[in-house]
Amino acid sequence: MLAANVDPLALYGAVVASAGILLALGSLLWQMVTWQADRRTKVRVEISLGLITFGSRSQEAVFITVTNQSQHGVTIGSVGFEMQNGGGNWAVLPLAPNGSTIPGPVAARDSGTTWWLFSDLRAAHLDITKPLVARALLTGGERFLSKRKTLLKG
Repeated sequence: MLAANVDPLALYGAVVASAGILLALGSLLWQMVTWQADRRTKVRVEISLGLITFGSRSQEAVFITVTNQSQHGVTIGSVGFEMQNGGGNWAVLPLAPNGSTIPGPVAARDSGTTWWLFSDLRAAHLDITKPLVARALLTGGERFLSKRKTLLKG
C-alpha cells in the first residue's frame, strides 16, 4: 500500500503548495486583464438639444458631449457630424465655438462639450429631424461615434 508510506505532513504541504501556486497564477492572470482594461481608451460620445445663452439672447443648438471613461487623459482633435447623404463624409466646424472645451484635452474620467448652432447645421446641410451621428476624433487617430439619434420629430 503506497498510501500507508506517505507522510501526512508532506501530503498536506504538497496540497497547500499546489493551492498557493494556483492562487498566484490566478492573481497574475487577473492583474494582466485589469492592466489591459485600465490602459484601453474608452470614450463615449453623446448628442443632445440645448440652448446657448448670451445674456438675454439665446440660440438653439445641438450639443456634442465627449466623456473620457479611461484611466488616462485623451486629446480630442476634432468633433463633427456624419453627413446624412450616405456618402460617409463628415462635417466639422473649422473653429471651436467660444466657451467650448473640445477640441482639446479631456482628463481621465472627465468630459468636454461643444455645440453646433442650428444655423451651422443648416449651412452644413444637416437636418435635425433626421437621424444624426456625432464623431470624436482623437489626435492619435482613434474614432468614437455617438448612437444614431433623431433630435426633433419632423
